[in-house]
Amino acid sequence: MGNAPTQGSANYLTGRWIPALLDDGSTRSIALREIGMTEDRKTPLRVLGNMPDGGLARLEFLIGAVQQLMAPETGGDWLDGYFDPPAPERLGSIIDESGLAPHFDLFGATPAFQDTSVAGEAAQGVSALFLLQPGEQTRSRNQDIWGKDIGAVGIPAAMEALYALQIYSPAGGRGARTSPSGGGPLRTFLTGDTLWTKVWSNILLKPEWEALGNKARDITSLIPWIDFRVDAPTPLDAPSSHLFWACPRRVLLSTPDDGTCEITGQPGPVVREIRMAAYGPDYKSDLWRHPLSPYYRLKKGGTVQRLPRLGGAVAFGVSWRDYVGMFQEKGEAGEAGVEPAMTVRAWRQERASDTGQETVRLQVFGYRCDNAKVLGTVSAAMPFLAVPPSIEVEFSGIVENVVDGTGSLASTLKRQTLLAQFDPKALENVPLSYGNQIEADFWARTESHFRSFAKRVRDHLVGGGAPNDQAVMDLLSGLHGAVGQAAVHLFDDRINVGQTDNPERVVTARRNLLMAVHGAPIRRAFGLPVDDKVGTKTGGKTKAKQTGGKEQVR
Repeated sequence: MGNAPTQGSANYLTGRWIPALLDDGSTRSIALREIGMTEDRKTPLRVLGNMPDGGLARLEFLIGAVQQLMAPETGGDWLDGYFDPPAPERLGSIIDESGLAPHFDLFGATPAFQDTSVAGEAAQGVSALFLLQPGEQTRSRNQDIWGKDIGAVGIPAAMEALYALQIYSPAGGRGARTSPSGGGPLRTFLTGDTLWTKVWSNILLKPEWEALGNKARDITSLIPWIDFRVDAPTPLDAPSSHLFWACPRRVLLSTPDDGTCEITGQPGPVVREIRMAAYGPDYKSDLWRHPLSPYYRLKKGGTVQRLPRLGGAVAFGVSWRDYVGMFQEKGEAGEAGVEPAMTVRAWRQERASDTGQETVRLQVFGYRCDNAKVLGTVSAAMPFLAVPPSIEVEFSGIVENVVDGTGSLASTLKRQTLLAQFDPKALENVPLSYGNQIEADFWARTESHFRSFAKRVRDHLVGGGAPNDQAVMDLLSGLHGAVGQAAVHLFDDRINVGQTDNPERVVTARRNLLMAVHGAPIRRAFGLPVDDKVGTKTGGKTKAKQTGGKEQVR
């Protein structure tokens, strides 16, 4: 046996296991108590990571810990905390006084995020901790997407991998349980200039936080692995701490020995084996509400059901099409629709104006899962425009319209591009990724137009302008023309009529695309006026301006 980690060095709440970039350009591992300020008075800027999530699992742990340990009582308390990061002495005292730390040691009497009852199970390689590590079937089919065969994992990397397995646990396999927010859930993290503002921006007020569970505050209830449950915890019989600390997977790490971590290359204690068992706690994702995840609202028989959005359900290429759902809601409360994470809603409705920030960046992350198989990740960072609460309803309505209209045009562009290239009977054999890339390119090419449009609409409404006056109609018309022109240009970039075996098919597809750009359905979706007589008299054909014998999008 080698140098096993000492008590505390492998502790989630007190150990220095968080690699961070500091404001002087250096990097080091810090403890939870140092996320606002290190003990030598440097400022951590962000968490680093060697895993596919880029450190976001570690960031989520920090958010969950701060949420439980020092949730602000009021909006004023939150605002004070945003501009006043805690010194390590203060945060360290809060951790000590909570009494939680002894239960967060990786190798303690109640090993963190583990189930000691599986000690009698057969040992397996530590690689089973990693979501992207291939199984035997994946290897046999040569479908390994990570290319790593991991045999030894250092303590900080093991802490990260174990936590990521629990919070992102994919579905699939008999008895393989998922997290309270589903298998492979989508997360949206509000970002900031420092690690503290990143963490604090994603914290709910204490009343909102405790309302997500049964408000129990005793340590045995707060920490799921003290009395490891294998039933179906609900918000009625478990506190909200389970949202960040749930253990749907029954795992136990082996005692470490000396070696070199194959993730970081650092020598020291490493874990080589784990033990696992099926049928952990069965969290029902339609009952729980994770504060960092956006949700769908489904209405059946007059009852609204919330379901978390999953990484695998996000469209290929996160872009401004996700403005609705990631940052603003769609649909009235009590009706079907989509809604952003609770933390994002709080930022949009109050905190943006309180902090004086005009824009905020949102980091989106999730694993794309197909039951037990992890296909990859979805990851993107996007800026969102904050608007005063006084104009939010009007602004959100306009944005929802243009996103819907542009989405219809994106679908038409994809279909007509494919029809120009392939016989309709052959479309079912075209890989989905090819069509998805067409749409992703379209959204990316039109993003700058939308950003400019949104800012001008916001400024117009803030200045007292009406949401349906001529100035807004002109802005809508300009955006409609820009995205329409982008659609036609992308079609022309991909399709060369002189290099196809069926020129007529290309001409027909391009004409259909132009008709859609100018057609009444997309104009209505944008909120633009429509002359119904034009469509009737021309048999649905679109007027196109003639310039030099070529059609131009107006």
